[in-house]
Amino acid sequence: MHTARAHTAVFPRNTLARRLATPPARLVAGRVLRPLRRMTDTARRIAEAPAADRNLHESIALNGPEDELEWLADTFDLMLERLDH
Repeated sequence: MHTARAHTAVFPRNTLARRLATPPARLVAGRVLRPLRRMTDTARRIAEAPAADRNLHESIALNGPEDELEWLADTFDLMLERLDH
């Protein structure tokens, strides 16, 4: 059997499983990436603000499970607080 044909036979391009799995996967990915998007948006607003008002009083104030993203957001908030004073 030709290699490409064998691959297509084992892994069909449009399987029902793939069609059913895509929406939940996108939902999970969106929930996982939401805190990162929030951190990025906050950092971008601060970076793009005029020099007179760098919006250092802003914070991410991320609420959620205590994980690496929460720790990163807390560290970012602490850094902003220290720079603001």
